[in-house]
Amino acid sequence: MTEKHKISQLRALKFFCLLSWMIFGALLMAGLFAVSLVETLLTAFGLLFPVWLLVLFLLSIKLGASKCPRCGEYFHSTRKRKDLTGFYRYNLFSQKCLHCALDLN
Repeated sequence: MTEKHKISQLRALKFFCLLSWMIFGALLMAGLFAVSLVETLLTAFGLLFPVWLLVLFLLSIKLGASKCPRCGEYFHSTRKRKDLTGFYRYNLFSQKCLHCALDLN
């Protein structure tokens, strides 16, 4: 794998992390705005809420399934024990690979 390919993979991973935070913030701000206004906006927020949840769910799946460009393992998940009896540990907020500690920044 070339260095340019690794850098592009890292940039894509960083973009999806940032996108998930931006969507979460937009959901929070829209909710606060809808509550402060009329009930019609509250109804619109109630209709858009499942869409936002679906987008956040799909982004979390995308982030959870992304692989580290350096070691090839899953970036945000690891097992405590290497045999099949160990539990997975997920950290979607991690800025470093849980295997080789490659930094996103």
